Amino acid sequence: MDSSKQPETCPTPNFLARGRIGQGEKWMARLCSGLTVYLAGQILFSALAAFFHRNFLFSDYGVYTNFIWNLGHGNGFKFLMEDSYLQTHLSFTLALLGPLYHVWDSPLLLIFVQWGVVMAGGGFLVATLRRLALSPVLVQAILLWFVGYPFTQNVLLSEFHGVAFYFLFFPWLTYCLLFAPKFAWIPFLLTLGLREDAGFYLPLMCLVLGRRAQNKTAYWMAGLSLAYALLAVFVLYPAINGTNIWDLRSPELTPAWDPQAVFLRLRGTFWVMLPLAGLLVWSPKLWKPLLLFAFLPWLITILSGDSSQYAFRFHYPAALMAALGSGLATGFAQLRGQPNRRFLPWVCVWLVLCVGGAHARWSFLPGGGDPQRVYRTLNPGGRTLLALTRDLPKEGMLIADQRLAVFAANREDIMIWRYWKPETQGPRWVLCYEDDLRRPNLAPFLDGLRAGEWGVNRSAFPFLVLEKSGDLSGVPDVLAGVDALRIVGVFMHSHRRVDRALPGHGLLRHWRGERGAYPQTVAFGVSRRLEAGVWRVDFTLRAEEPIWEDREETGWLSLHVSGRDEALVREEIRLTPGETGEAPSEFFSTQALTIHLETAREIEPRLTGASSEVWLRHIDFIRVE
Repeated sequence: MDSSKQPETCPTPNFLARGRIGQGEKWMARLCSGLTVYLAGQILFSALAAFFHRNFLFSDYGVYTNFIWNLGHGNGFKFLMEDSYLQTHLSFTLALLGPLYHVWDSPLLLIFVQWGVVMAGGGFLVATLRRLALSPVLVQAILLWFVGYPFTQNVLLSEFHGVAFYFLFFPWLTYCLLFAPKFAWIPFLLTLGLREDAGFYLPLMCLVLGRRAQNKTAYWMAGLSLAYALLAVFVLYPAINGTNIWDLRSPELTPAWDPQAVFLRLRGTFWVMLPLAGLLVWSPKLWKPLLLFAFLPWLITILSGDSSQYAFRFHYPAALMAALGSGLATGFAQLRGQPNRRFLPWVCVWLVLCVGGAHARWSFLPGGGDPQRVYRTLNPGGRTLLALTRDLPKEGMLIADQRLAVFAANREDIMIWRYWKPETQGPRWVLCYEDDLRRPNLAPFLDGLRAGEWGVNRSAFPFLVLEKSGDLSGVPDVLAGVDALRIVGVFMHSHRRVDRALPGHGLLRHWRGERGAYPQTVAFGVSRRLEAGVWRVDFTLRAEEPIWEDREETGWLSLHVSGRDEALVREEIRLTPGETGEAPSEFFSTQALTIHLETAREIEPRLTGASSEVWLRHIDFIRVE
C-alpha cells in the first residue's frame, strides 16, 4: 500500500488535539508521565527484589534461563539435561534471545528483557497515538494504563514468560499495518513463533486493521495466522513431541463452571475493562475495535480450567492487555465522530483513578493492596548467592533445589533434586544450604565430604558449592557446622539491624551501634531443641570498640527458653582481637556461653546491641556432656 495515500484513508481525529492545551491538561499530562516513570521503575525494582528473595523458581524462570542460554550456545532448546522446551511450547522466537547471554551472562538478564519488552511495546503504542494527533494528556493517560495497571504488573512480577512479548508484538504490528505496512511481516512472524497458539489471537486483529488501512496484506496475515495455529497445534506439536497438546494439558482445558469459578471470571473481566469504560462512554465508537481485538484473548483465557488463568493472575492477562492496547489505538485511528473536547480531561482523570484504585486493590508495589516484603527489599541472601555463583565454571552438571537453581541456571547442564536420576546423572557441582547436608537425600554428599571425595569449592554461609574431587581445605569448617547444629536465620526488624553480606563470610546480622538507641535486640527468633545435658553455644562474631565515649557497653549475648524474655545465661560481648578499623571480613572471634539443662528444652540465642558495631556470623550448639 502506498503510504502517501494514508491521510486520505486515515484522517486523524484532530478534534482530540484541536486548540491550545490548557494549563490543567498540561499538569495532568505531567502527572500521568511521572506516575508512569515511577511505576515502571518500581516494577523493575520489585521484580529484582522477588528474584533476590528466591521467590522465582526453576519451574519457570530457571527453565527459560537454561534453555535460552543453551540456544545461545548451540545446544538447541535443551533444559534439565535431557528435556526440550519444545515439549512445552513451540517458542521458536525466543531463540533470538540466546545471543544476549554473550553480552551479559547473568541470571538477571531475563528480568531486564521482559521489562524492556513491555516498555518498548508502550513506545509503539505512544508512536501510534501521536501519529493520530491525539492530545498529549490522553496519550500519557493511556500509556499509564498500559504500563502501570496491576494486570501488567502481574506479568512482570511473576518470573519470566514468553507471553510477555505480546506487549511488544501487538502494538508493533498495529503501528506497522497502519503506517509502515512493508515492515508488518516482522512482528507478524515473530508473534507466530512465540507459541503454538499465538496465531489464534491474530485473525480478528488483522481483519480490522486490514479494513481500516485498506491493506490486503493484513487479510493474508489473518488467514495465515489461523492456518499456522491449526498446523502448529494439530501437526507440528504432535510431530515433535509424539503426543498432542490436549493430552498434556487436558486438566487445564476442562472449564470449571462452579459459582466460584464464574465469579472469578466475571471479576477479572470487570477489572480488565473498567479503565476503558470511561473511554467507551465518551466515544461509543471505540467499542467495536476493542471488542474485536480482545474477544479471542478473553475467550481463550476464561474458557481455561486453570483457576489462575481464568482469574487473570500471574502472566495470564498478557495477551488480553496487549490486545486492548492495540485495539484502543486502532479505534482512535478510525474515529469519525467528534466527542466533546471539554470532557477529555475527565476521561484522563478516570484512567488515572482506575489505575490508582486497581493498584490499591491488587498491586504488590508500595501503596498496593497486597503488600509483600519480597517485592520491597533486595534481600542480602540473594545478593550473596548471586556473588557465589557468578563465576562458577560452566563445565559439568550442577544440582540444586528449585529456589537456588535459578541463580546458576545460565549454564548447559543443571538439574533439580525432584527430577534427578542418580543412576545415570552424576553431578560435578552441588549448590545447597549448609543445613541441607543433614537431609537424607544429601547424605551421600555429606559422606563424600567426610571421605574426601567431595570438596568445598566456595562458601558464603549459609550457602555452599561442593565440587567433586575439589578443594578439601574448607571441609572441616563445613563438617563442624553440620555436626554443631549451626544456625544463622535470625530475625531483623529495622534499618538499625540489617542483614549484610561480607565476602567469604556470607550473610551476617549487623548492628552499627547507635547512641541512645540501645539496648536493642538485634538477633533472635530461631531456636534449637537441645537434649538434657551440658551444652556450649558458640557465637562467631566481630565487635568493634564502643563508638561513644560516654557509653562503653559493647552489647550482650544471652540464651533463653524459646519465647521467654528472662535470660538463662547473659554475658557482655567481648571485643574482637585485631586492629580497630580493619575490614570486618578479616577478623572474627568465638565467644562461648555454657548452659546445663536438666530436661530437653527449646533454646533461643539472642544478641542485644549497644554502642559497639557488631557483625554476627553464625551460632553453633555443641554438646559437652
